[in-house]
Amino acid sequence: MHRVICILPQLCGLLVLLSAAGYPLQAADFEFERKEDRIVVRTGNELVTEYRFKEPRACLSPMMGPAGRHMARRWPLVADPAHPESTDHPHHSGLWFAQGDVRLEGDRAKADFWHKDSMEHQGFVDYDRHAAENALVTDNQWIRKDGTVLATDRTRIQFGQSEAGRWIDYSIRISAPEKQALILGDTKEGTMAIRVVEALCMETHNKELRHLSNGRITNSEGITGKAAWGKRAKWCAYHGDVEGKPALIAIFDHPENPRHPTWWMARHYGLFAANPFGQSYFEKAPRGSGDFRIPAGESVTFRYRFLFQPTSFDADAVEQAYRAFAAPASSGGGTKVMHYTSETAVEKGAIGLQLHAGRNMRADFRKIRVAETKPAINQ
Repeated sequence: MHRVICILPQLCGLLVLLSAAGYPLQAADFEFERKEDRIVVRTGNELVTEYRFKEPRACLSPMMGPAGRHMARRWPLVADPAHPESTDHPHHSGLWFAQGDVRLEGDRAKADFWHKDSMEHQGFVDYDRHAAENALVTDNQWIRKDGTVLATDRTRIQFGQSEAGRWIDYSIRISAPEKQALILGDTKEGTMAIRVVEALCMETHNKELRHLSNGRITNSEGITGKAAWGKRAKWCAYHGDVEGKPALIAIFDHPENPRHPTWWMARHYGLFAANPFGQSYFEKAPRGSGDFRIPAGESVTFRYRFLFQPTSFDADAVEQAYRAFAAPASSGGGTKVMHYTSETAVEKGAIGLQLHAGRNMRADFRKIRVAETKPAINQ
């Protein structure tokens, strides 16, 4: 007799299957309304965000938390006199990915996609199928001001929600041209970012709004406040009260990302970004130390999770959520979620799953471990 144990990761107390990209089975369905310049994302009747793909650099804005509160600054895309916001750094728009120093190897001319150059949306990939999976997949071109395409990317944005909060998994595969290597340059101007709402700032730039700022910054290494800027950590969180109630935003750096754990552009005024390229700025290393080379015709992928919670900060809870995100890439990680006994189990072959009609179900896999064990007397 064989007892077969199937081991999968666990997320926030929920048993989940993971896909090839590490995404959990969804605990909530998301609806996508396609418009001319944006995709409106809702769960039930609740607005989650809008993916604004016609901007010079696509972004998610507004960004709502699971309690229906704004978690990111809306300006400059929206100016609401009834809800004034700081108006510094107009290139900080919602939640976005961009890099401030990009060039082709051997070419002096560089592009700055953080401030001015365009990352142009080329189209959605299999829109209906991915929308049914609570995801958007897009292709984009990175275009220098002289019209040269320096790079392309394929971005996948996956939405999920459970009792633990709401998350967005952001995966971007950056590809170099076929005939020239691509350099992602050493700069602090980047990269995977969100501009947090005024209340979660430690001290907003707008003096008239500083009474709203009550935010705190904590990273996975226990470093807090302004000292978290430029430090390496596997996650970082902004937390405080928004509209008088607890709120938290955390960003997780996936352990398979290049240069993990990443450095953090965790600024007191609300810029919150993971930056794997700005080594000379963060560590006072020689200029160019952070340059990252993608060989001609090759690609590199970066993966992050944004976690939004309507709760007070709990370092242990954030760490647990991070480990769940990281578990698919961890050697030996996982939690036993089921077992069965069979007289006819074989050493090799497929694992079967039962799917039910009329229910929204999805089952993708990554690094499942199956182990044979001896029968236990009381099991």
